Amino acid sequence: MYNKENFTVAKVASKDQTIYNLQGLYCHPRFTVACNGIALMIVTAPKADIKEMPVPSEGELTDKFEPFLLDLKDAQKVEKSIPKKSTLPILQYVAILKSEKESQFAKLFTTDLQSQNITVSRKVDGKYPQFGKTLPRGKPIKVIRVQTKLLKTLIDAIEDAHGPVRMPYVDLQIYEDEEGPIGLKSYNSDTSQRIT
Repeated sequence: MYNKENFTVAKVASKDQTIYNLQGLYCHPRFTVACNGIALMIVTAPKADIKEMPVPSEGELTDKFEPFLLDLKDAQKVEKSIPKKSTLPILQYVAILKSEKESQFAKLFTTDLQSQNITVSRKVDGKYPQFGKTLPRGKPIKVIRVQTKLLKTLIDAIEDAHGPVRMPYVDLQIYEDEEGPIGLKSYNSDTSQRIT
C-alpha cells in the first residue's frame, strides 16, 4: 500500500517527451521511484496492514504485485482521491487491486467509506532504468542533517539573487568545526556578485 507521500516522487519524474519510460512512477510493492535522468527520488511504502483496508466492491486487494510504471496523470488522479482528513488513518492509503499477471492495466483503490474510487491506469510501456546501480555505495563519510524548510528558503533566495541566470549552482561547504555552521556559496557570473 502507498500513501500521499509515495506520490510526491512525481515531482522528480521527467517531463521530456523523448524519455517516455521516465515519465511515470515506478511502483514496487516496497517503494515508489521517479527519475528525470539526473535526479532520482525513492519513497518507501508505509508500514500498514492491508487487512485493515476496507474491502472494495469489486476486485481483491493485494500487497504482492509485479512492479509497474504508473502514468503521471493517473498518479495525480490517485493522489487527489486520497481523503485529506479521516478519523480512520487507514483511509489515507492507496491499495493495489490484484490483476492478471500479463495485464496491461493497474488498478489503484482509495475510499472515504462514503464512496470508493478505483483508478484504472494503463501501465506505461518500457523498462525502468536499473536505478539501484546509481545509488551511493558503502558508508557515508559525513552525514549532515539540515532543516528542509531552512535549506529551501536559502536555495530560493540564492536563485533569486542570480536573477535570470538559468540553473544556478550552490556549493555546500562543510568545515572542520562540526558544531559550527555549514556554508552555502554561489557566484552570479553575469553581475560578478558572490552569494554566501
